[in-house]
Order: sequence, then structure tokens, then C-alpha cells
Amino acid sequence: MYSEILAIALTLVASVTDIRSKKIPNWLTFPGALAGILCRWWQTANSESPTAGLVSGIEGWFLAVAIMLGTRYVAYLVGRSGSSSPVGFGDIKLMAALGACLGPAMFLCQLLVFSFLFINYGLVKIATAKGKISQTLQSRVTLAPFMALATICSIVFYEPLSRLLGM
Repeated sequence: MYSEILAIALTLVASVTDIRSKKIPNWLTFPGALAGILCRWWQTANSESPTAGLVSGIEGWFLAVAIMLGTRYVAYLVGRSGSSSPVGFGDIKLMAALGACLGPAMFLCQLLVFSFLFINYGLVKIATAKGKISQTLQSRVTLAPFMALATICSIVFYEPLSRLLGM
């Protein structure tokens, strides 16, 4: 429960900073990842498996890093490297912090909801581009608000989403 609240708080603060400065700062992501791992560990410290939360937080962090760096690499391969890449390293670090807070299963649900929201946003932007599709595709988008909404939705609807996905 506490790690989910931390994840929501991280994404809301990141949304504000991302909207204002188009950056997600390290002072938020690195301590957020560490706090997420420790929070997950603390939640299971008195259970039969006291290290389960610690392991889950670390697994979630590594899973998020692997997926997000893979996304960044694919963007690089298709020629969208540098400052025009749709995924910045602040976004990757925030997703890693979310993986640490949520654990691997809930992170995958969050990533699925995030992808759904962001793809639909992109389709709406393209449909309303009025002939300026190349400009629309190269424009920077703040991803943190989408991450915040996806995090809230994945926490609230985790049970039905996990049943739907067979997790």
C-alpha cells in the first residue's frame, strides 16, 4: 500500500516538473527508486518471507530499466536518436522508480495502461494534425502525466487487469 502511494506521489511530482521544464530530475527518480525498494521490503518485513518485497522491488526496477532502455534503443535504430527521441532518460529513470515501487506484475499492468493511453493520444494528435504529420511526430511530449494516470489506473484496477492478462 505504501509503495503504491509513493508511486502516485512520484508521478504527480514528476508531472509538474515535466510540464514546467520538460525534464524529470534525478533528485526525484534515484531516491524514488531506492525508497520504492525499501518500502516494498518494509511491507513484507514481518511476513513469512521477509525479503520478498525487497526482491520484488529490485526485480521491478530491473524489468523497467530493461524495457525502457529497449524502447530507447529501438527509437535509436529507427533514426530517432538524440533530442528528438520520444523517450528521454528522465522518463526511463522514472519508469525504473515505478518498477521499484510497484514490483514486476503491477509495473507490467502500469506499462500496458501507459502504452494504451499514449498510443491513443498519438493517434488523436495525428488525426488532428491537418497535414502537418511530420511536425507532429517530431514534437516532444511530456510523458509523466501519462505515467501518473496509468499508475493510478493500474493500482485501482490491478485485480481485473491482472486477471485479464493472466497474471
